[in-house]
Amino acid sequence: MKRSYKLDNVVMEDHTMKSTKFNFLLIAAAGLLLAACSKGSPATPQSAALPASSGDQLDILFQDDFSDPASGWKPAWFEGSDPAHAEEYRDGEYRIWVDNDQNKYDISLATPGKSYGDISLEVDVRRVAGDEGASAYLMCRVDLRAASFYYFSLDGMNNASIGVYLDGEEQHVLWKEIPPEVLKSDSNRLRADCLGSSLAVYVNGQLITQTEESDLKLGDVGLGAGGGSQGMTEMFFDNFAVYPGPHANQDNNSGETTNDNPADIVIATGEVTPPPPSGYVNSIEAGVAAGYWSYEQGIIETLKVLIGELESLSLLPELQPQETEGTGVLRLAQDYLANGKDAQAKGEIQRLLGILVPSIERLQEYAAPESQASAKAPGLASIQSDLTDCADLWKDGFPEGGASICFLYAQQVAKAGTLARVYFPAEWAPGDPRRDYSPLALSAAIRALDTYAALGTVGSSVDIVFTLLPAKNPLMLAETEDATSGKSCLIVIFPGAISMDQGKTGQSVPNGAFQQTVAHELAHCFQGWNFFPKGWNFEKQGWNWQVNKWWGEGSAEYLSNLAYPTANYEWRWNSNFDTLSGFNSTFALDYENFIFFQELANRDGTSGVIKLLKLLPVTSTLSAQTDALAGYVNINNLYHQFAQDYIERNVKDTSGAKIPATPQFLLSEQLSIGDSGGQLQLTAPAFTLSKYRLIFTKGTLYSIAATQSGASGQVSASYLAETSAWMEIPGSVPASCQDASLIAVLTTAVPGAGPLVDDLAVKADIKVGCDPCLVGTWDLDLPAFEEYLAAPFQDVEPGFFRIDSLGGIWRLHFSQQAEVKGEFNFLVAYELDQTSEDSIFNLLAQVLLDINGDGTAQYLIDGTNHIIFKRIKDNFSMEQTIFVNGQ
Repeated sequence: MKRSYKLDNVVMEDHTMKSTKFNFLLIAAAGLLLAACSKGSPATPQSAALPASSGDQLDILFQDDFSDPASGWKPAWFEGSDPAHAEEYRDGEYRIWVDNDQNKYDISLATPGKSYGDISLEVDVRRVAGDEGASAYLMCRVDLRAASFYYFSLDGMNNASIGVYLDGEEQHVLWKEIPPEVLKSDSNRLRADCLGSSLAVYVNGQLITQTEESDLKLGDVGLGAGGGSQGMTEMFFDNFAVYPGPHANQDNNSGETTNDNPADIVIATGEVTPPPPSGYVNSIEAGVAAGYWSYEQGIIETLKVLIGELESLSLLPELQPQETEGTGVLRLAQDYLANGKDAQAKGEIQRLLGILVPSIERLQEYAAPESQASAKAPGLASIQSDLTDCADLWKDGFPEGGASICFLYAQQVAKAGTLARVYFPAEWAPGDPRRDYSPLALSAAIRALDTYAALGTVGSSVDIVFTLLPAKNPLMLAETEDATSGKSCLIVIFPGAISMDQGKTGQSVPNGAFQQTVAHELAHCFQGWNFFPKGWNFEKQGWNWQVNKWWGEGSAEYLSNLAYPTANYEWRWNSNFDTLSGFNSTFALDYENFIFFQELANRDGTSGVIKLLKLLPVTSTLSAQTDALAGYVNINNLYHQFAQDYIERNVKDTSGAKIPATPQFLLSEQLSIGDSGGQLQLTAPAFTLSKYRLIFTKGTLYSIAATQSGASGQVSASYLAETSAWMEIPGSVPASCQDASLIAVLTTAVPGAGPLVDDLAVKADIKVGCDPCLVGTWDLDLPAFEEYLAAPFQDVEPGFFRIDSLGGIWRLHFSQQAEVKGEFNFLVAYELDQTSEDSIFNLLAQVLLDINGDGTAQYLIDGTNHIIFKRIKDNFSMEQTIFVNGQ
């Protein structure tokens, strides 16, 4: 049975003045597109309100295999002289070439004459000629009149890049090297995502880099070639395609698309299996909780691993640490020396610390400048070639009167005057690959010091030592014995850091991981220099690392990313945060909290991070820590916004890229709403990202009554579809074509008051229909809209109403989650002419109607030929300018 809809059957539930304009936009378009549904899906783009969806295939807005030379591509823009370039169809491909000898660095661009907002686009690139800088380009949001666009390129040096071109000038470019195994020798698939302000470039399906830009909203797509400094640049393109929004995932065996959850939702069912302990400190705590050892035994065994007396912790595999940094264990040991009760354990800890952390004053007697060793200066003590002897000297504390040179060192002074020295084993002869890590460590230290000097105080010196101890698995540790005393901060680097960076541990690490790890340790030095009372001595006064690790490691990871914005080694903790953040408070995490500090910096700047760290008490209980965080300005709103941004994968890294996330949600039988409704209770402890996924059975309109109690806080919800927006728990949820999935987020920043509780009474109200024809992306049919505008003037004299021009973007995106998003960039110009001889008014009214922005609403089909809209929010403007007789 065919469905027919009329404009007077389009019903709006929200009649507030604020929604009047948005309702008009929905009504005007909805009547037209639903009429199109009753006729079946149109076959051509010229038909009324063409939907972008097509069966079970991946949505395609536009595609071209260049087999038809009349498909519409035309030369569009070029800075150089015309004879030096060409754009043409050739043998089923599109060819663009530029003579870069005549026009250095220039590019040639071709476009098909389209207009899009949020899209993904792809093309096969075949490189025929060009120097290293010569590139193939994929463009989005091209505005030829303004000479503005975003470009995504693939050059001859195995780099992919994202560039911004505004008003005829290149603004900036972000480059990233493509892993060699990703590239193919013949042809490569180049993909660009232009989604809101997020830009990303992919090569052969692998994400290379991403960034954020907000200057351009709409425009054409394009292809280009050029950018070389010499010779001919020649590129061939094939199989061009444009998709609406994010790509659907077609990796499953059925071949069906799975784009209903663009946030890549992972559902946590039943008990969540926690990841292994993040570091040594958490392994010690896990061993105590499991009854495997006492707290003192855990510290002692871990210190023995750090100095090489034990190869690894004698714990079950699931209790072994993911990260083998030693700074936290050092702080636990020092705190036990200051506050512990077992004298025998304190004696053993003191012995182990004496081996682990050498005296720089004593070590320097066994070291020589690298430059002197290279020159073999007269009188220089013999360089020790037997590392075993030097390792024994290390364990003995480098006794006075040594005649051997166990270390060579290099040094450099940072901008703020801090002296940085790196000591490496003298046995590392020139050509030894390990020796390359000495200048890497020194450059990383200088870079971190220069970065941190802008945020606070840096010490007088930093000494970095590649250890001679036989421990193989640990990475690094940092030691500031006396905070703010001016003494050196010591960083010890273990062989595990080099093995990790060289890929010998089986880990996959990004470029710059070693340097960012050095910057992480320097961040611990920075913490000691800035966030403790002057003269604070860790061995004499202690410091409760178990209470402070949430910010000690979290902020160190964040600060290291400030020094190395694109290395992103901190992203290795994303999976931990995904799994743990819904069931554990911020204070139960450590390294994973880098994303919280990044969000804080995005909202309040890095100065906001420093302000918070200075608020935190040094000697404190957990309650004192929570009270301090609760006292940070606007923390309630900030923490809830953090939850929303994280779920939407909208937390931006220091580089501008969005931090990858795979949020997990609590789903149990009580949260799956059947067609009869039910009672739900959602809870959120303080400083926990409590995330729930509520499933509503399709075919029913549900009503929800929410009652909030307990601690004060915030509750919000979203369907997390492509068109969705955050809102309060809705009073109604339409589940028509499929089960509706509603995400509810609860947060409270009020400690000690119990959890925030939201009781939901869910009732099944009415059965609703499903119109699958609606689902997809629809553009306004201009001829039909002209008829709609002219309809009120059918009975007046001819010539009274005339449309001069209309066009632009008027687009509705209907999701299967029963939401519709309107996207508008539209202009209408019309006249009301009362200047005829028979008119007594002699008036000519010329009207310009300019519509821009977007809005979101719920929709449902009630089974009686009605479509019902309920506004969620709108963010657009409708401006009308009227000229009367030219005035």
